[in-house]
Amino acid sequence: VPRRFDVLFGKGNARYHSGNMRCVHLVEMNAKRYEEANRNGKTELAKEIISIIHESHGRFLKWEKGAWKEADNKAAREKVSHYFR
Repeated sequence: VPRRFDVLFGKGNARYHSGNMRCVHLVEMNAKRYEEANRNGKTELAKEIISIIHESHGRFLKWEKGAWKEADNKAAREKVSHYFR
């Protein structure tokens, strides 16, 4: 069951989940740093945001086979990077 700070993968209502909105807010706060960063810097910034989410006991969750499953770090990094675009 998704919790308050979890970031949900998927379309539709997932973007209105509190964890997703918090992730978007963190991305917006760091947008200038991201734009100015090189490729490695962008990866590190995405990792920072993932760490902030994990520190508040948030997870990155995907809906698979009828249940929420925790996504791996690579998928979480891609999700955060996608928010920057």
